[in-house]
Amino acid sequence: MVLIDDSIVRGTTSGRIVELLREAGAKEIHMRISSPPFLHPCYYGTDIDSREHLIACRHTVNVIAEIIGADTLGYLPVEEKASEMDHFTDWDKVIPIDHGYDESKPEEALTLEDMKGAAKFRGGECLSDEMTQGDWQSKLAFRCAFGHTFKASPRLVLEGGHWCPECERKSWNYGARAKVDPFFAQVWNPLHDPDEMREYLKEVTELDV
Repeated sequence: MVLIDDSIVRGTTSGRIVELLREAGAKEIHMRISSPPFLHPCYYGTDIDSREHLIACRHTVNVIAEIIGADTLGYLPVEEKASEMDHFTDWDKVIPIDHGYDESKPEEALTLEDMKGAAKFRGGECLSDEMTQGDWQSKLAFRCAFGHTFKASPRLVLEGGHWCPECERKSWNYGARAKVDPFFAQVWNPLHDPDEMREYLKEVTELDV
């Protein structure tokens, strides 16, 4: 069996998926990753705060294969990926993403009203009644458009791009989310038909590993 994924971050999810495939009867599992090894923290898309949490920073490809239980493991080389990409030059057509709050304000000026506006722009609401001005680290309470309640820091929401963990735990409900979440809709709608309701079910979540 050939197993394809977009990346390996910590390795825990990949190991669990391989384990499930073994239990289902797979005799050989050859894993291929459609990106180079994940070597640097990403503060905007993936909640990884240091290199020590990235498995590719600590182990060779062969050792990672052993850790996750795959027979072989291969990554997309950097040079192949770069050679297939056209360099972007038309910077006049860059579309800025609205994050739902005044990004020109200094960090120390962030208020609860800013967070309430940002939550509304994501189709939900901020349930907290108080917040220390300029505090990006302490968690606030939120409710998403689908009724799930959760807690997250302003940093995670505004800069990390994270929102409701419950919505993404069972599936990526892109189509439904775009209809109630203006923040997500500005990325989804230009590339998809208005009635496209695409949803990707998850086999494994962070609760399973």
